[in-house]
Amino acid sequence: PGPTGETNTLYYEPRGLLLGFYTRDDRLADCAISLFSALLMGNRVAMNCPSFWRRPLERIAALFDCTIEWCGTKDDLEYWRSRESGDALAGVFTAPESTMRSTLARQLARRPGPILTLICRVDAEILYAYGVEKVVTINTTASGGNAALMMLSDD
Repeated sequence: PGPTGETNTLYYEPRGLLLGFYTRDDRLADCAISLFSALLMGNRVAMNCPSFWRRPLERIAALFDCTIEWCGTKDDLEYWRSRESGDALAGVFTAPESTMRSTLARQLARRPGPILTLICRVDAEILYAYGVEKVVTINTTASGGNAALMMLSDD
């Protein structure tokens, strides 16, 4: 704590259900890094990707004792607007140079409801994109914590 008795705690929470969109033109390595990061941060994941990627991606999910929801050939976000499972979509991720990137951005922008994140990165700070930053501040002086501060004068 500082002289005012204030303490700040920064932490990250999972975003929730994230949807990965990848095409045959994208790199499996980009998808694997993104999937690993999403699961490491505690998110649930659904994937729309080439079927021959399933086995390596399922192995990554097994490291976290998770399963991936495979959404088949749904090439747009309409499927996620009317899902019956009740899980609200919290964001979408794709490869940085994906041909789907601009299409997904437009679909997310037109989508009613909360603004969703489109994650398109595989750099050193990728984990931050898959979590929600939260800060807790406790100021004990405001509740009478550090009486010595009241004794300070400008003399």
